[in-house]
Amino acid sequence: MNHQTSSQHVTATGAGLHRCFYAIRLAPEANAYLAEMIGLLSRHPTHVRWVPERNIHITLRFLGEITTDQLRMAGEIDIPADAFHGFSIRASGLGAFPMLRAPKVFWAGVAGETGADSDRLLHLQERTERHAREMGLQPEGRRYRPHITLGRISRPLDGLRELVDDIIGRECLSPCSHVGEMVLMRSRLSGAGSAYEVMRSWKLG
Repeated sequence: MNHQTSSQHVTATGAGLHRCFYAIRLAPEANAYLAEMIGLLSRHPTHVRWVPERNIHITLRFLGEITTDQLRMAGEIDIPADAFHGFSIRASGLGAFPMLRAPKVFWAGVAGETGADSDRLLHLQERTERHAREMGLQPEGRRYRPHITLGRISRPLDGLRELVDDIIGRECLSPCSHVGEMVLMRSRLSGAGSAYEVMRSWKLG
């Protein structure tokens, strides 16, 4: 049985492409903790594009630029209540891709409250990966590493060494979040940055 918590169905029309991804979101207390962390890091005089609190999330599977038909298919993923359960996670640790000394993306790590919680997160992510392939998308070329993007760098920055040293020495352990919902998000770019729209949501049993 497919559990949909949103009354909104994916009904986008037209020939345009849609930038979409499957995601889970944290509890407000965890979001506030990470927003405060971003506020502290953003005091360094760099040009990092920091993520606003409203956009904090954990991507399960980035779908990229997909067609309207693929968007409809993305909304048809089956999330059986007896196979996917809610779980508890927290932000834990800070780092960067591809590495701290040559960063492009700053992130907070993700840890399950228990080993079973971590397994449930990975189980859910694997389901989104399978469905993405069923939609005709190419497999992800790297192992999934759950994380929360905090900021992005597009070019070398003055003051980057001080920011990296701050990240290396700073602790990050957010309040725990119970995750009871998965969402299909569409991202739209504007002058104010990315705006996310929930296209459909599924309750995790």
